[in-house]
Amino acid sequence: MDGTNLHGAMMNRGNARGPVERVVEGRAVQDEVLSTGCLTCRTFWDGLRPAVRQPLPGGARVVVVVKDRDVESPSKLRDLAPPDVPVVHSSQAWDGFGIAMSPYFCFVDGTTGEVRSEGAAMTWEQVASLLRDALMDEELARREA
Repeated sequence: MDGTNLHGAMMNRGNARGPVERVVEGRAVQDEVLSTGCLTCRTFWDGLRPAVRQPLPGGARVVVVVKDRDVESPSKLRDLAPPDVPVVHSSQAWDGFGIAMSPYFCFVDGTTGEVRSEGAAMTWEQVASLLRDALMDEELARREA
């Protein structure tokens, strides 16, 4: 999987589903698949600002995945993206996840690269709920095993 960061530096991750598994190796990662032109995505971009950002369940770290640089507005992206949140340009990731629209969310195990949960949401509260449900389901499965 190839992608670039906001500065255009190439990032090769070698994974068919997404480039973010190695961006924050060893930690759970919440992929936020967003766009610079999506009105609903604006709520999520605004929610990533450090002054208002809420922690996600399980200590998950956010990585934003946008389409390639020829599709997204680089100047708009620089305005929207907080400096402490990794942003990866990768249309290949969108294709790998079969994403037809944004916003879309994937909870990825940072150690194994396994997608643990994925889906659409319209609010940060829904994202947190999806993530919390996935973590609780995994815990229940471990107890029952």
